[in-house]
Amino acid sequence: MAISRLSAIALSCALAGAAFQTLPARADDLKLSTLLPLTGPYANYSVEFRLGMEIAKDEINAAGGAGGRKIDLAVLDTQSNNGQVVSLVRQACGNSFAVLGPSMSNEAQVAFPVANGLGCPSISSSAAASGLTDKNRPWTFTYASPAPIIAPQAVELLVSRLKAKKAVVVVDRGDAAANDQGTIAERTLKEKGVETQTYSISASDLDFSPVVTRIRGQEPDLVVLSTTDKGALSVLKELKRTGSNAKVLITQSAFTPLISSAGAETLEGVYRYTEFDPTSSTDPRVVAFVEAFKARNNGRAPTQLATQAYDLVYLVKEMVEEGKLTGKDQAADRKALVDRLAALKDWKSISGPMSITPQGYAVKPVTVLVFHDGKPQKVAAD
Repeated sequence: MAISRLSAIALSCALAGAAFQTLPARADDLKLSTLLPLTGPYANYSVEFRLGMEIAKDEINAAGGAGGRKIDLAVLDTQSNNGQVVSLVRQACGNSFAVLGPSMSNEAQVAFPVANGLGCPSISSSAAASGLTDKNRPWTFTYASPAPIIAPQAVELLVSRLKAKKAVVVVDRGDAAANDQGTIAERTLKEKGVETQTYSISASDLDFSPVVTRIRGQEPDLVVLSTTDKGALSVLKELKRTGSNAKVLITQSAFTPLISSAGAETLEGVYRYTEFDPTSSTDPRVVAFVEAFKARNNGRAPTQLATQAYDLVYLVKEMVEEGKLTGKDQAADRKALVDRLAALKDWKSISGPMSITPQGYAVKPVTVLVFHDGKPQKVAAD
């Protein structure tokens, strides 16, 4: 690399709020596209994805580009509507070298078969539902570790720590990631001998008091919220309002800045799991990224959704540079990119070392956090 990521992040902080000095547009620019739900019910998620990618893009371009090529990132709005995804991924594949996304699991389920059929690299920063990439080899990847790998680890740790005997899982069946993670949590709890009841809600529900009444009637030790962010926050607030003593675990499907900014009182004692928590890291690269992100997001800190999106742009940059991909033969360059991704081992992202399996997904350790006084603290295994 011509410049270290630490130096690049520092540059981003120094120039936050000012215009980056960009390279002039050229025909051989590295054209990338991303599919994000900028509007609609999933719009809360796109803030992290978009800012993470744009910070990385701006840093790279300010430092000379990817192998001297300016990164041109097109952002396409899925409108949180799966019906838009097929045409958008076709458009992205036709106009770009690679597609960074979709980042939502339900959208990736639609997009990945299309991209794979077109021979177009499609790399999601965060989609973690089961079977997304292994069913669509060799052209699709996800930077996230799938739910079947990390969700059981988190649930098992809390069952052991809390000595849980009874649990309730609240799941949104209409969201692919939430449904997947909820099903896995339910299965893991039962395998650990925990008496488990499951209730379904929808992101479109307006009144969550009936489901909370049913939860409280079960008198659970643990409540797992595997929903979208709005549903999880509504149930969590109602549980707090009614004085429930149950411990709460929020799955990855629900955790966005909407949850993290809910306030210390609402989050007190709430558990979550993640592949990485940027706000608790002391790594100078991560600290610098957090400050760069906050400077562009009204002071709000990022979650792992943003660091994964940031890492993904840098990963593509390094693959392009190491493979000397010039853009003169797009088909050959695309094949070289996916071959390099499939062989990736211990790549040093700001989130820590990361490898990709033959099935196309990332392998990273899980971290369980609990909120105290509004701040997440790492939970050690017993």
